[in-house]
Amino acid sequence: MNNDLIISKTKNIFKNEKDLNSILIGQWLIEDFSKEQIEKNNITINRPASYEKEARKKSYLICENIFNSIIDDFCKNLNNLHSINLSQRAWRIIAESWIKRFIYICYNRKETLDIAFEDHKIAKVHLTSNKNYNFFTKDTEGQYPASVDNFWNSNLYLRLLNYFDYNVNIVAENKDENFINLNTYYERIKNSKKNFKFKFFSNFFSLCKIFVKKNDGLIFNSYLPFYSEKILEIYLKQIPQLWKEKEIVYSSFNKDLRNKIVFDSNKEEKNLENFIRKIIPNSLPICFVESFAKIFQNAGHHNFPKDPKFIFISTGFDHDELLKFYIAKNVEKGKKYYVGQHGATYFTEHDANLRAEVNTSDKFFSWGYRNNKIKNIVPLFNFKTYNKKILGNPKGNLLIIIRSLGYRATPWDRYQEGLLGIEKVSNLIKLMPSKINENTIIRLHKSFQLKRSKYFLDKYFGKYYNNLEFGNIDYKKLLSQSRLTCFNYDSTGFLENLNYNIPSVAIWDKTFNHLNENFKKKYELLTEANILFSDENKLINHIENYWENIFAWWGSKKVQTNINEFKKDFNNSGQHKDLKKLIRELKNE
Repeated sequence: MNNDLIISKTKNIFKNEKDLNSILIGQWLIEDFSKEQIEKNNITINRPASYEKEARKKSYLICENIFNSIIDDFCKNLNNLHSINLSQRAWRIIAESWIKRFIYICYNRKETLDIAFEDHKIAKVHLTSNKNYNFFTKDTEGQYPASVDNFWNSNLYLRLLNYFDYNVNIVAENKDENFINLNTYYERIKNSKKNFKFKFFSNFFSLCKIFVKKNDGLIFNSYLPFYSEKILEIYLKQIPQLWKEKEIVYSSFNKDLRNKIVFDSNKEEKNLENFIRKIIPNSLPICFVESFAKIFQNAGHHNFPKDPKFIFISTGFDHDELLKFYIAKNVEKGKKYYVGQHGATYFTEHDANLRAEVNTSDKFFSWGYRNNKIKNIVPLFNFKTYNKKILGNPKGNLLIIIRSLGYRATPWDRYQEGLLGIEKVSNLIKLMPSKINENTIIRLHKSFQLKRSKYFLDKYFGKYYNNLEFGNIDYKKLLSQSRLTCFNYDSTGFLENLNYNIPSVAIWDKTFNHLNENFKKKYELLTEANILFSDENKLINHIENYWENIFAWWGSKKVQTNINEFKKDFNNSGQHKDLKKLIRELKNE
């Protein structure tokens, strides 16, 4: 039987054909259809791309080869376009994360199409499109929401179908939009809630700007607790600062300017790299092209040091354009650039050695990990938990932390991983004894407040809506009111809890699927201690057995020994002497 592949929902998708055998390009598309449409029609979900471990590893290697092949052309094109001569390192600080994600997205969409055509006899494809569509966003952060926008993706699938000459009838519903208009990074942080303490300190530290020396080291978003960061600045003989972000007013897309960008390719050979070379000029964010000169000239946020002796950050290296341009300009002048570990899964996942912030920094301050092959990694401690204490409540709640809905910006199917994690929690709640269920709070990521979350909330938590918490309660308060915390993914919060010694468990699909082989033994320590699970029933039995006395398990010698061995050279708690080591590293002593 011939099948119709649905890439995006169209107005007449189920109206004109009877007994339509439909293949949805991915599980995420179900969100766009009503329950009645799904139940009435013969719908099959396409297999996820590169989900298994070996396929993930392969996908990263292929994408890295493409990146290494095009980065010289990228630098050459952008230098010529802007009449500038930035080094490859400077361009990689500005653009590497965006380029790699764009490659990942293209790789994933091509493989997703290939799977559909291999597994099913596809006769017709349904999608929405605009023949003049361009894939640019204003800034690099826009790439994330674009990756889950069905119309943006539908147009990308159409380009792939046409470029690779898939032999199929394409039914395209035209739409007027020819680009995606998203909030920028600055608009997002400007609209985010700032607590009273932040506003107070912001006003107070504005008076300190007159004491900024032009050669002060820049410490910005270090991930250290606020007071520890200010103490660090004092140790470095600098007046503590709280930096305020500047806004970028972006220019409009300029087709004539884009036509000057040409990535050479062998037009006769149709492969993924040449496809990317073909579409990348009109896909680059505005910040790399039309607004480049303005951002480069005004690089840095309000009152940043003019000639910093060093720059130390733990976030912003991906999406903060003014910060990245500031860093790039200063490394060109020989200034030192230091990055602190941003969260969990550094070094443990299959892209461990491929992240831009690790490879472009002079020093990368890990939370304890060392690698003799990567000379710039300096093992330190978990900045987020340094000098902090949080205590749980032995008679409190079960707190379940759920991962964000995420984006589809990896070469493997991130959506599938997130979905299976949600299913694990849904099964836990359904099977959990009522005495525990009544004392369970499910903490949802803020992405569950978006429109696309309705499908998940209705399907997986419809009967347990009263257990849901949407981020309205302070996270530290939730921890302090809980006897046990359960994470449904390999979370930064999980590592933090281990440092706080808060009783915690974790459960996710295919326990070691995402892990670099070098870390398998570490994670096996957690399974041996009944901390890490893959089976819901085993986790429920464990919780039920120790519900009345969690510390009988958590405080046992076996569990504490395994936790300490897991944390060793990976998630160090940090002491005052470690802060002094950080100071020496910043001074480059």
